[in-house]
Amino acid sequence: MADVEFRPAQASDWSQIQRMCRDLYVEDVVGETMDDGKILRTLAHLMAHPDQGQAWVVVVDGRALGYAILIWFWSNEYGGLLGVVDEIWVEPEARGLGIGSGFLKALQHSRDDLVGLDLEVSPENTHARDWYARRGFVPIRNQMLRWRPDRADRHLDSVMGASS
Repeated sequence: MADVEFRPAQASDWSQIQRMCRDLYVEDVVGETMDDGKILRTLAHLMAHPDQGQAWVVVVDGRALGYAILIWFWSNEYGGLLGVVDEIWVEPEARGLGIGSGFLKALQHSRDDLVGLDLEVSPENTHARDWYARRGFVPIRNQMLRWRPDRADRHLDSVMGASS
């Protein structure tokens, strides 16, 4: 039987997380582009601010075969700390072996004070959505909206008639 370990990432895991993160963004090309600078800034930020979240790895027989980025925030609505799985990835060769399910359980139990765990799935990724549903994740009624200063300013300029 393989030796499987789910644990918070260490600085020595960063290069493997970078590689897997790039692979995730090749496989699921919806949303923002990814580069090594963003990945390293995220890992460094989480290492410096562990109260805000953690990067995690799944290591099988000494080899990193998956990673996750878990962010925490307090929810008034749910009356406690929610975790958001910002990213999760398991190498294709390790899928179908129960590693992903074990990884989710590890994240769900990463803190005793979590009241829930959220994650996003690309709308067209029905396979992933069904996989998460079989593990107890349900769609939430509210729709997520996002504000970004660089895009908001362009939109305001076009609405207000200002030149860009």
